[in-house]
Amino acid sequence: MLHDLGSVHPVGDVGDAAAVKLAVNAALATAVVGIADALTVADATAIAREVVLEALARGPLGAVVARTQATGARFGIRLAHKDAELALRAVTRDGRAAPALHATAQQLRHHVTHGLAEADISRLVRREMP
Repeated sequence: MLHDLGSVHPVGDVGDAAAVKLAVNAALATAVVGIADALTVADATAIAREVVLEALARGPLGAVVARTQATGARFGIRLAHKDAELALRAVTRDGRAAPALHATAQQLRHHVTHGLAEADISRLVRREMP
């Protein structure tokens, strides 16, 4: 049945898939927040956002930039925040730190509390942010 929903990639023992999902979603959210920050730098330096997005799209963040421009994909900010917080709990429970993920979780929390909980995470790279 899972094959009907998409690609299936065995990752190990029971529960490992949930941990992999948290890691992947944490990386995606952190990358999207990083792109949003890059666009803030563009705004501050009077460079067109499109120029920065095109440059990012040609590099290692190309797939993430494409994801932020896609219309059919859905990953709500509330769900991204939930996964970021769960990932942070796992990290801190193990005595580790993830400062970029911590900053990402704070950004996502801000957007959730300002009415964007159900918006797609791609909204973070748009101008109309609170």
